[in-house]
Amino acid sequence: MKFYAHSREGQDKALWEPLADHLRRTALLGARFARAFGLDDLGHAIGLLHDIGKYAAAFQRRIEGAAISVDHATPGAWAARRVFGAEVGVLLAYGIAGHHAGLPDGGDGAGDLLDRLRRLDKRLPDGFEAWEKADLPLLTKTAARLAFRGFADDRRLGDDLYRRAFLIRMLFSCLVDADFLATEHFYDKGKARRRRRDPSAGQMACLSEALARHMAGMGRGAASPLIAGWRTRILAACREGAPSKPGVFTLDVPTGGGKTLASLAFALDHAAAHGLDRVIYAIPYTSIIEQTADVFRKALREAGDDVVLEHHSAAEVPPSREEEGIGPSRLRLATENWDAPVVVTTTVQLFDSLHADRPSRCRKLHNLARSVIVLDEAQALPIDRLAPCLAALKALVQDYGASLLLCSATLPGLDRTAGLKVRLPQAAPLIPAAMTGDMAAAFRRVTVRDRGAIDDETLVAEMMAAHQVLTIVDSRAHARDLFNGLTADGANFHLSAAMCPAHRRAVLAEVKGRLTEGLPCRLVSTTVIEAGVDVSFPHVWRALAGIDSIAQAAGRCNRHGEGETLGDVAIFHPTRADAIPKPLADLRRRAGLGAEVLRHHADPLSPAAIDNYFERLFTLNEDQDRDRCWADMAKAPGLDCLPFRTVASRFSLIDDGGEPVIVPFDDEARGLIARLAAALASPVLPRRLPLDLLRRLQAFTVSVFSRQKLIEAGGAMVLDPRNDPEGRFVVLADGPAYDISVGFRPDLAGVRSSEGNVL
Repeated sequence: MKFYAHSREGQDKALWEPLADHLRRTALLGARFARAFGLDDLGHAIGLLHDIGKYAAAFQRRIEGAAISVDHATPGAWAARRVFGAEVGVLLAYGIAGHHAGLPDGGDGAGDLLDRLRRLDKRLPDGFEAWEKADLPLLTKTAARLAFRGFADDRRLGDDLYRRAFLIRMLFSCLVDADFLATEHFYDKGKARRRRRDPSAGQMACLSEALARHMAGMGRGAASPLIAGWRTRILAACREGAPSKPGVFTLDVPTGGGKTLASLAFALDHAAAHGLDRVIYAIPYTSIIEQTADVFRKALREAGDDVVLEHHSAAEVPPSREEEGIGPSRLRLATENWDAPVVVTTTVQLFDSLHADRPSRCRKLHNLARSVIVLDEAQALPIDRLAPCLAALKALVQDYGASLLLCSATLPGLDRTAGLKVRLPQAAPLIPAAMTGDMAAAFRRVTVRDRGAIDDETLVAEMMAAHQVLTIVDSRAHARDLFNGLTADGANFHLSAAMCPAHRRAVLAEVKGRLTEGLPCRLVSTTVIEAGVDVSFPHVWRALAGIDSIAQAAGRCNRHGEGETLGDVAIFHPTRADAIPKPLADLRRRAGLGAEVLRHHADPLSPAAIDNYFERLFTLNEDQDRDRCWADMAKAPGLDCLPFRTVASRFSLIDDGGEPVIVPFDDEARGLIARLAAALASPVLPRRLPLDLLRRLQAFTVSVFSRQKLIEAGGAMVLDPRNDPEGRFVVLADGPAYDISVGFRPDLAGVRSSEGNVL
């Protein structure tokens, strides 16, 4: 009897994929991916075992069209434990059992790993004898144990359950990416051939040289000679530190210090020096991911159009809790595997993926091994999620050959600060201590004043009296009310995450033009402007916030040192109760500590003030693992009781509660929506959702609350209910719900607004 892994609807079996071929191809890919952390033998074994349940006669009937449900994943997990024993076997069993439905919880609860394995202990799985007769080249138990012991001993893993759990996650990633790509090879050989292969040895060096040539041709722009000179010195320090052995590094420079390209230069040089495979650049704000990716593409243009991948949640099919399908249906999951040389993503995408259980979310994780991870604005990590985030980064550095660069103008000592539940390995600063004093003096471009309590009416009057002024607040409603309070004269602008990225880019372009031409310009913004947005106002008002946020606001004032006098940053204490939305407890804590620092430090941006702020922040906030995502993994009863699914259901870096809605903002957006509708309705199987289309659509997406209520109120509609029954793609209806000045207006869309989110 012949056994098949995948069929082609309506075609002769001679064109179907033999099961042994799929297993071998998945095993070879799994081995290639796991080679990055020295476990290619286990990567091969997990690939070879993952689909042996398809040898069952019931599955072969299903693939021929029978309407039956067959669990083809558990037999491979059972075989892994039987062949390799309780240690290595369980390491592989989690990933095999979850390669469609997601990583399961360990333990013997209903549907958990041990429960599923024990059901098969009572009888030999159907098809097991056929698999044994296939005589596939499976690793011996002794060889598998030696491979794992070598990995564990080299890294001094000991009995650390968290790190073992992380290894399970990385092997799972190798498997599901290999399985996806092997399936794609059968169904879509054209796309498989177009995919990138393993990184070449000289690729990072070529990118480094391209960046160096680009930066050599850059002028100083709007920067003063003093600031331009310091940016050159900061870049040189980064490049000088690149040959250092892999580990944790810090780049602590003032805003406007050119850290975006300087950090990329370090990452590329460091990768080239140590043969690392790629750069993962993680940014906390969706509002600037497109801008940063565009800067990198321009800088690396001579190396090709596809060296930079931009990826955040809007660039993929929204998740489903259903089992991810088999065969062509699985290829509809347009998800990234981060196989590009430079990946620009969000910290939400990075850390949510590191704690996910779904195959489509986890397939990228193995590409973090032997990478340089740049964490921009590292101070923005939520305090109550800090322990699991730092534990994941620590594992990547300790066990998977990754290097980590932490960047910020207000960088907390995540390797040393008292009060941290999890600390990173000791970090090496890229800026020598001898430079820091002079650098701080050179970048002192503003004075910070505490103006005390100010109501909206007074603040609006202050703004109207100014020629060019920026006001930053913490809620969309507050920003909208201030903007509406300004007297309309063509010089007022608004910016918030209620506006789609394309809308924000258009507003910023007009604002920058007016600032350059010396025209009146008043901008009211939420925190979307506080990181990486290159604007410079002579006056900035900032609602009371943490010192890290105040420093970011100061970075939008006299940014390039172009003013003849120091810029003016005024901190005001809003009198309205909803200035910081109630769900944002972390922001409230930071604002309270910010007020204390303002009272006790003449210069709240001094190194002493910043250190004092973070030490108090970490010490006063002992709950750094609010949902026990780190503790429950690290302190599980045993290797077979790890709570993968439970952790995935609990962990979310930001409690935004938002869901994406596509905005028909302009003709380009409407054209992309039409293309998406055509792709969903395509009669050609598998229906593919092109990644380039989804990437472009993210420029026209906003995050909204109560999306279902919005649909029920007629403010939005599912694009194609017939071909998208789960309603994953929702389009905003034409009408007043999207305002050309302030973006999405839930109050005009028939739903109650929620301010439980700051993006």
